[in-house]
Amino acid sequence: MHMIINWVLGLTRRLKSEIKDGTWDKMKHIFTLFTVFFFFIDISTKRFFEHSLSINETSLIIPGWLHWKLIHNTGMSFGIGAGHTIFIIILQVLVIGLLFYFKYILNP
Repeated sequence: MHMIINWVLGLTRRLKSEIKDGTWDKMKHIFTLFTVFFFFIDISTKRFFEHSLSINETSLIIPGWLHWKLIHNTGMSFGIGAGHTIFIIILQVLVIGLLFYFKYILNP
């Protein structure tokens, strides 16, 4: 645990120095590429297994270590709010509104 905390603190210090000297702008592009790449991988694997498996069916990927099981989560993370779609939509709109407010209204 101590190693993880030191790693995070070191990363934070490095990012602060990169923001000051301008290299953060270059890193934003790299971060964007990685984000798009992992988003594509995430969506691709979800679509593949949705078409390959039926609900609650398990597929063994790496024996003894990794398997996929197709389930559908109708809530947020860990099933929080399952079955309350309207509440989740309202919460998302509020969060996006707050982000917009903090980004563009408070810091024009």
